[in-house]
Amino acid sequence: MSRRFSVLLAFALAVPAWAQFPANNSSSQNRRPNVGYDFHQSVRDMRLWLDGQDLTVACNKNGSIISILLNHDLGFGPHTVQVQARNFLNQPISKSWTFKVLGPNNSNINNPNGIVNDKISRLNPSADEVIQNSRPRITVDFTQNLRSGRAFLDGKEVTGWTGVSGGNLAIQVGNDLAPGTHRVMVEATFVNGLKYIHSWSFKVGNPNNNNNNPGGGDPGKVTRVNPAMGETIQTLRPRITADFSQNLQRARTWIDGVEQTSRTGVAGNNMAIDLASDLTPGKHQVSVEVTFVSGQVYRYDWPFQAQGQAAPSSGGGLNFSVEAPVNNTMVGRGFQVMGQAPAGKNVRVTVKPLPNKNQLVEFQGTADPNGNYSIPVECPSWVSRGMNLEVTVQVLGGRRETPMDPIVIQVYQR
Repeated sequence: MSRRFSVLLAFALAVPAWAQFPANNSSSQNRRPNVGYDFHQSVRDMRLWLDGQDLTVACNKNGSIISILLNHDLGFGPHTVQVQARNFLNQPISKSWTFKVLGPNNSNINNPNGIVNDKISRLNPSADEVIQNSRPRITVDFTQNLRSGRAFLDGKEVTGWTGVSGGNLAIQVGNDLAPGTHRVMVEATFVNGLKYIHSWSFKVGNPNNNNNNPGGGDPGKVTRVNPAMGETIQTLRPRITADFSQNLQRARTWIDGVEQTSRTGVAGNNMAIDLASDLTPGKHQVSVEVTFVSGQVYRYDWPFQAQGQAAPSSGGGLNFSVEAPVNNTMVGRGFQVMGQAPAGKNVRVTVKPLPNKNQLVEFQGTADPNGNYSIPVECPSWVSRGMNLEVTVQVLGGRRETPMDPIVIQVYQR
């Protein structure tokens, strides 16, 4: 036996028989998987090939199981396993299947859609990515809807910074990260009760290393942002814009973790957010997710500082907006209606079924001292899965009521 196969056999003998083998059409980032097969019957003369190479001499054989724990990295992309044996009647048995090894950076040529594995479709920042934003919005898109999620950053639990919506988990980092490597770990609980843990690392670069990029954008995709990254501005209601190197199909936006897509416009390669109300003085974080005309999805975050004095608010619906839910989206039985309204004003949410509008239910809340409101809505018993609902939001103020144009949403669970 060669020295190479002796090493392989030493690793293989340590593998427990119940270890999980890569299944047909499965995907994983593990480049050294435990490859094997259980024939589930009495067999002899078991053999195993990987990508056409006979590795039988290095395999562990235990009852009806043949396996090998690789001591070298597999290349990214598909790999084929073939096994053979003979049963107690001396009849030949043969099986073959294919599995994939996915690249760690979501960008290798065998992984053009950025798929991480069969549970996660996208990470932001991606594994090993270098970003210039010291306070990023960290997101994980899962292939199933979530019931709940926990998150850890550099070993510290940050679940308080974490939100879950559908199949997305988002962490809005609450303080500046130091330049260097940072480790993220998320624990997701899917709606079927299954728990899944994933971890990865990214790097924060030195934010001062942008001498060739005075606009503060990412030279590869973003040509200019306004306000510029880290800029201090003297207004609390800026028009926030970003110019990209390609034309856009659409854009989603967030400020300090609150979605602003309904206030966002796209024209050519430009995206602009027109704020409905004043920002508070201090540091703010812009997060954008744009889809280029090519279909590629790109995400970018940057911070800026706002100074100045807030405009006085009065009744009649000044500084009134609805940030969530967004028109033509899907929600669960329980959801939050969020936005801005004059501080201290009462806000009413009316929910009606479409198309008949023959029933309704109302919920009320009050805008806090900063002009923000968040009103929980629990769908009544007459709401069924797939039903379209019309949501109307109004500020109640003395002799006047200020309505927002109705929002249409669809319930995806019951």
